[in-house]
Amino acid sequence: MSVLPAFIDTVAGVSAEQIQSILGAVRRYLAMDVGFISEFTRGNRVFRFTDGAAGQDAVAVGNSDPLETTFCHHVAEGTLPGLLSNAQTNRTAAALPATKAFPVGAHLSVPLRHPDGTPYGTSAALVPRPTGGSVPAISMS
Repeated sequence: MSVLPAFIDTVAGVSAEQIQSILGAVRRYLAMDVGFISEFTRGNRVFRFTDGAAGQDAVAVGNSDPLETTFCHHVAEGTLPGLLSNAQTNRTAAALPATKAFPVGAHLSVPLRHPDGTPYGTSAALVPRPTGGSVPAISMS
């Protein structure tokens, strides 16, 4: 079974290589250490595309976590903002296991939705330290 997201099949002319290339370019532009595209499936968040620093083995294609324990779930549900420059200062984010385990300092996440509006997953990026303000050229207003 392919690990490619379902939305690739619905967008003519888009390849996995193109998605991977765009993910890497966006991650580097935003000066984030890790970027990924995830899918929500069977109560889990599954990494479908990843890009980032070596040694981040937890964020690898095919790895998964229980959905309700993830930043991605909370952003998609609207209980966390899409941009956190310091995850420790947000009560919901600070309580998530990844905040300390990874750790997550700053986090940017954009929900991805199917055409009918149901959640597919997220495109996200993070760094292990707070950014002290904002992520370059990003405004979530």
